[in-house]
Amino acid sequence: DPQVVPCGARAISSCTHMLAGTWITLLSLSGVGAAASRRAASPSSLAFLDLDEFDPVAAVKGIPGAVRDNLRIFRAGTGAMWRNRKAASVVRKRVKQGGAAASYSELLLLRKSGDDAQKLLQAGVVYLAVPELLPAMLYFFPRSLPSTFETDQRRARRYETIGRLRSKAVLQLLTTLEVACA
Repeated sequence: DPQVVPCGARAISSCTHMLAGTWITLLSLSGVGAAASRRAASPSSLAFLDLDEFDPVAAVKGIPGAVRDNLRIFRAGTGAMWRNRKAASVVRKRVKQGGAAASYSELLLLRKSGDDAQKLLQAGVVYLAVPELLPAMLYFFPRSLPSTFETDQRRARRYETIGRLRSKAVLQLLTTLEVACA
C-alpha cells in the first residue's frame, strides 16, 4: 500500500532543505562551517550544527568581510579567466595557421580555458535554474567553479590533502606487498 504524501509535506521538506543550505552558507561565512562539516550528518537533519560554538553576533559581523573577500575573488577570477581565454585564442590561431607547435604549458592553457568556460556555464545554469542551490553547490563542490577562482591558500590546502592521501596510499600498497611476499 503506497503512502500518499500531501503536497504540503513536500513543500515543508523542500523548505527544510533550503533552510539547511542557508545555514550551511551562513556557517561557512562565519568560519564555523568547516568545523561543523567535519562532524557532518546529512543537511536535512540539521544534526551537524553545534550551537554551543556558534556565535550569531560574530557570524553577522563576519558577513560583510566574507562578501567583500568573495567579490574580490570573483573579480580576480573573472579577469584571469578572460586573460586565459585571450591567450588560448592566440595560441589556437598560431597553431591553426601552421606556426610553431604548442608547448606543453600552452596545451595545458588550451585545456584549462575550455574546462573553465564549461564550469562557468554550468554554474550559471544552476544559478538561473535554481539560485538557492548555488551556495550549497559551491560549499560541497568547491571545484565546480573555474580554476581561476581558486585562491593560492585553497590550492595549497588542496595539494596538502592530495599529498597526505598519496602518502597513505603508498604506505598501504607497500604493506600489502610485504604481506603478499611474505
